[in-house]
Amino acid sequence: GELPPIMACLPFYVSELGGDHPQVEAFVEQALGLRRQYRREMAADLLPYRQDVSLAIQRVQTARVEVLRKALTTELEKVQNILETRLDHWKMLLGAGDEQFIHLV
Repeated sequence: GELPPIMACLPFYVSELGGDHPQVEAFVEQALGLRRQYRREMAADLLPYRQDVSLAIQRVQTARVEVLRKALTTELEKVQNILETRLDHWKMLLGAGDEQFIHLV
């Protein structure tokens, strides 16, 4: 599931059971494990798109003919839109707290 709602439950569990309760500790460990899993999956998911964007940028920058540069710019925008869509997916799963990490990937 999405991490923000999961993490939103934590203060309730801590107030009800105490921070050192075994169930709270297990809950925290599961949530952190899920975050690590999502970060690994996100890095693997986004890598090809980042490479595609880098390649498209290089093509645009080295194009000598204006018509070709415009066509390559359109291609670049499409790839960037796909990357942004994937980033939105991961932001939803990881939550706002991981935005800095998301931008590093």
